[in-house]
Amino acid sequence: MLRARSRAALATVVLAVLAALALSVADVVGTTSTTEERISVPLWLVGWVVLGWAALLGVVTLVRLLRAGRRRDAAVAALGLACVVVVAVAHPVAGSGGGAA
Repeated sequence: MLRARSRAALATVVLAVLAALALSVADVVGTTSTTEERISVPLWLVGWVVLGWAALLGVVTLVRLLRAGRRRDAAVAALGLACVVVVAVAHPVAGSGGGAA
């Protein structure tokens, strides 16, 4: 059975992937037509909120695992934080919408 900190490290990766999915779907839906903003905007907000929680959980988990000396689980938390950074770079807050062109 996974320990609580191991689950938190794994949850960081899962949250980052879910945020990437929500942001990607929001981009695809938002580019189809302007009437689809009712779906695109809430998905975009959900994606950024989930990404924020993933970042917070990842940092707290990484610090606690490193203090406990559990390097293998800390590597999973670091992977989750790397996923958070990749998603944040791939979906910038400003300049990624259709109004940027």
